[in-house]
Amino acid sequence: MIEAGDGEAATRTFQVNDAMTTPAAAPQAPHPAAFGRNAVIFVAVSALIIGNFLYRLVAPAHEYPMRSEQVLDIGLDILLLAALLGMKRQAAWLQVLFWIALAAAIGSLLIRVLGGDASWWTGHLVYYIEPR
Repeated sequence: MIEAGDGEAATRTFQVNDAMTTPAAAPQAPHPAAFGRNAVIFVAVSALIIGNFLYRLVAPAHEYPMRSEQVLDIGLDILLLAALLGMKRQAAWLQVLFWIALAAAIGSLLIRVLGGDASWWTGHLVYYIEPR
């Protein structure tokens, strides 16, 4: 240990000695910013899934989309479901939100599969053409 006359050098020596005494295999606590960021992303994905499901359930569709838009929409639904399942451990204290979002994601896909031809194309539960 090096003795120093000023406080800055003594602080520097203390930090070096403190780092040397810390075992390398000691588990490190997660950084608070990283945990907060993961929780925010989890909540955002869950809110997007739930909001999209409620919109498709309540709002009627008025026209069929193009085939590429339909495939893109189904692909995004599946990717959001995969993202939700992948982030399940990121926010363990939000399990209720996870199960609600999971039910909404599965419900969005079930609307397409079980709702008939119009629901398969639009993704909405109700389809009608507005009068002119």
